Amino acid sequence: MTRPLFAYLPEIQARILSAPYLILFCDYDGTLTPIVRHPDEAHFDPSRQELLARLAAHAQTTVAIISGRVLHDVQTRVGLPQLLYAGNHGLEIAGATFHYVNPVAEASRARIQELALLLEEPLRAIPGVWIENKQLTLTVHTRQVAEGDQNKVCEVLMESLIDSIPFVEVTGGIKIFEIRPRAQWNKGTAVRWIRDHLGQPGAMTLYLGDDLTDEDAFKSLPEGINVRVGSPTETAANYYLPSPHEVHRFLAWLAELPR
Repeated sequence: MTRPLFAYLPEIQARILSAPYLILFCDYDGTLTPIVRHPDEAHFDPSRQELLARLAAHAQTTVAIISGRVLHDVQTRVGLPQLLYAGNHGLEIAGATFHYVNPVAEASRARIQELALLLEEPLRAIPGVWIENKQLTLTVHTRQVAEGDQNKVCEVLMESLIDSIPFVEVTGGIKIFEIRPRAQWNKGTAVRWIRDHLGQPGAMTLYLGDDLTDEDAFKSLPEGINVRVGSPTETAANYYLPSPHEVHRFLAWLAELPR
């Protein structure tokens, strides 16, 4: 059962304060920033930056940003070098003491670029659709596509990628399709990798995310505090917040805890 987070703050506070270490995972788009028409418009509010900096300054806390964006892009937008970052849904991870690129994704880089070229012409015929080339993955954006043309995008993807299905997977999201190498790697495997490499026994994990891709992380950290941002329906998270604005309120509360 997914519960409204602010109704259970005493319970959450007790769990956090009883843990020897806290790993805070945050998605970017739709969690730290509102969903916008174009990814370039998702600017990071300085007040949220200040909150994350305060949280990361605690000796017993690590803050990690988990995003579908390219690693460099999300690092630049958040602008806090002391944080950990996972880009391309965790296929690339960077921190102060380690750097990881999934080997299957790296080996598939050329194939992904070939698919970007393959999709360019048929998708160009559908008004509003565009491909975001993230080198290791592709994102097909449909937020500006007319409702009557949404199925056409699906048809193009099915027809164009049929021969590549053994090598890539296509997953849906909020007005997007993600095309990724079959690396057996997602946000769930990424957050477990980060948790294990931090080497903090008994660490409490707290994950905030809004998209279908975040469900993998919720499921992989069942013992943690998992927060769905947006509608609480059909989620593995145990709490929910209705919007990024409420995420800001929660992070402000978290920064004030006497840890």
